[in-house]
Amino acid sequence: MRVYLDNCCFNRPFDDQTSLTIRLETEAWKILADSFTLETPEILINMKQIINYGLKSLDALHIACAIALKCDYFLTVDKGILKKAFYISDIKILSPIDFVIQQENLL
Repeated sequence: MRVYLDNCCFNRPFDDQTSLTIRLETEAWKILADSFTLETPEILINMKQIINYGLKSLDALHIACAIALKCDYFLTVDKGILKKAFYISDIKILSPIDFVIQQENLL
């Protein structure tokens, strides 16, 4: 299984850990993390399609990269992306907490 962590996930360990949600997202992030890609024409085409769903260009670029890397999941704490996740069928978009809960339910 391949999982793509959005930049927001990488910032979580540096956020205020007094919130239970932020602390749990930080713990989930620590369990995960690993691959990189270069920008390709395919990624840019996919990015433009994702922008049409109302996502910001950099958010769309991250999702397009995850799809190009053949990731099964795109994990983010960005509420704007999570609210529009149902538009994108090429990858499952979840919060780190929902991902961990889902994986534990599969065991």
